[in-house]
Amino acid sequence: AVEVPTLDHHRHREQRQHDTAEGHEQMVAAFGPERVEQLGRQPAAGEAAEGILFPAGRLLVADVLPDTHPQKALLMKYKKDYEEATKEAPSTFGGHAYDAFTLLVKAIEVGGADKEKARAALEGLTGFVGTAGIFNFSATDHNGLGMDAFELLTVNKNCKFVLAQ
Repeated sequence: AVEVPTLDHHRHREQRQHDTAEGHEQMVAAFGPERVEQLGRQPAAGEAAEGILFPAGRLLVADVLPDTHPQKALLMKYKKDYEEATKEAPSTFGGHAYDAFTLLVKAIEVGGADKEKARAALEGLTGFVGTAGIFNFSATDHNGLGMDAFELLTVNKNCKFVLAQ
């Protein structure tokens, strides 16, 4: 069963407590946004984090990507540099900031400091490898990422992010 999180978290918690109190064992699979990544990093989440499904970029599973994957080299370098600098595992949120900065630098390199030319340069960027995916911008697509930029991840029993099966 898949439970879509709602704003009414208390009702779900109360229902779980009621079911447990009644002796019903219940396994609930939760599906959430990329922010669910933070739950999987919390030791207090323990077994409750196991089985959560969420879409995310490949940074969290970079080590299992094939060496031929176009993001592999960048993701592994980013991960190594981040871990050396912070002594922590990287999150996708830091990767988003990295992507934004490197995209801005590239747009300015190509278009110059004039904001209209830099925007035009950004809108013309295609095949730009970032931590979140391979960006392909256009005048009508300022996100630059397609659905193929995401993997469906889950948290395993060791509180590690893995590709969902």
